[in-house]
Amino acid sequence: QDHYWSQQYGGQASLMGGTAVVGTSDNSCIYYNPGAIGFIDSARITASTYLYGFEYSKLKNGAGSGLNLKSLRVNILPQLLAGSISIKEVPKLKFIFGTLVRGRTNMRFTQENENQYEVIGGSPGPEYYKARIEYVNSSVEQWAGFGMCYKINETWSVGISTFGAYTHMEVRSTQNVNADAVSNGVAYTTTVNEYNSMRFNQMTQVWKAGVAARFKHIQLGMALTLPGVKIWGEGKLEKYFEVYNLNQNASDTSMPVQKNSSYLISDVQSNLKSHYKIPLSASIGFKLVYTAFTISAAIEYFMGYKNQTILQGSNRAVIRPAALYGNDTIRGFMNLQTSTTYVINGGIGAEIKIKPTVNLLLGVRTDFTNHAEYLPNNAVINVTTGSSPSWDYLYFSSGFTYKLALHNLTVGFDYGLGIRGSTQQLYNLTEPKQTTYLRGNLNQDMKASVDKLSFILSYTYFFKAKEKKYGPLSIIDELKKMKKKKHSPKSAKKK
Repeated sequence: QDHYWSQQYGGQASLMGGTAVVGTSDNSCIYYNPGAIGFIDSARITASTYLYGFEYSKLKNGAGSGLNLKSLRVNILPQLLAGSISIKEVPKLKFIFGTLVRGRTNMRFTQENENQYEVIGGSPGPEYYKARIEYVNSSVEQWAGFGMCYKINETWSVGISTFGAYTHMEVRSTQNVNADAVSNGVAYTTTVNEYNSMRFNQMTQVWKAGVAARFKHIQLGMALTLPGVKIWGEGKLEKYFEVYNLNQNASDTSMPVQKNSSYLISDVQSNLKSHYKIPLSASIGFKLVYTAFTISAAIEYFMGYKNQTILQGSNRAVIRPAALYGNDTIRGFMNLQTSTTYVINGGIGAEIKIKPTVNLLLGVRTDFTNHAEYLPNNAVINVTTGSSPSWDYLYFSSGFTYKLALHNLTVGFDYGLGIRGSTQQLYNLTEPKQTTYLRGNLNQDMKASVDKLSFILSYTYFFKAKEKKYGPLSIIDELKKMKKKKHSPKSAKKK
């Protein structure tokens, strides 16, 4: 959920750099700019999807020096299903309804390390060391709603749309490490386990307003998305940090975990109120329109925020054994707070006429991260834990749209290249030390390599009320008519 422009809607927008705020011939206007609905000249249905979307992520040194993290995911899911309605008695008023997948994240990293390291300073020789880590980030945000638009005249149109947004997010991190050592000639095993997990479900109301304009060779569009209003939301926080036998060969007895043989802080709290925010955003774009080609450009600003509490539990976690450490609670242990930076994304798109019924689509767009962090950590007990990886994207897209009287079919590819990733390691399992809980300090030498490729398929059907024989399958009849017309005697005579 830290990218806003990865997911695009409809074939034209997906393959033309996300510049659809100026309007499109399909129903993606419900998301990009409800004001552009007024220039849709007939009722229509649009279905658009990503088929076989691949995302490969490699974090070099992500789990330690020379220890990489890799994730390969395949996503197959519909991204847009929408329809528009025109009212014969009020031709200037139009309605649109639809559902779309606003965001989708599916990432999982696992790694193990088994080796000999000098972990415990007071133990003779290097120690046998074994560690396993897992990081999971999974989320989906589904929007469903409707919009309405009023066409003021042949040049201007204004509209508004509203959505109910369902957001599910789960982020968790696990670290299990242990080392075999010797103290006063007696062998022992020391262990450090850490688990941080967050999960929530939330319903949010979102409103959009837009305006569109059409001139001879120029089209304009502007849209404003208001901050989301939470309707309902709840989540769960689960955390534990446990240490065993780290007091053997103690190197720093001022550390609580090196005073006694066991040290445990653990808590699970459910039904917590969630406060996930969908931010305010504003977009503007223009399109140059000519017979043989069009060129469009757009930018969108997303507002950031500071220190937003997403989930907060009661301060009831204590250090155990309580008989050794007392019954003081650890304030803020069950608290998840995040901040995001503002984001400005931009794109450029082109549509070039190849044949009367075939157009070439091209696009380039940015997708900068807002650096949102939804992984809980244990900083409140002075334990350094990893943070979620982040990177920016640069997208390149290309495809074709096939246009008939009642049908539009668009196919193409959308390739995303990860750039400028975060450099802080998620984990460090190759430089373990007793003072850093059998792990190493997190270095700034991680390098992200990310590639994302999606095949896009979009179909739009235009209803014609006067010709009831038409339907979504009439594309076959339409192709036959074109073929028959092409080989007719009149056509041959003209040639």
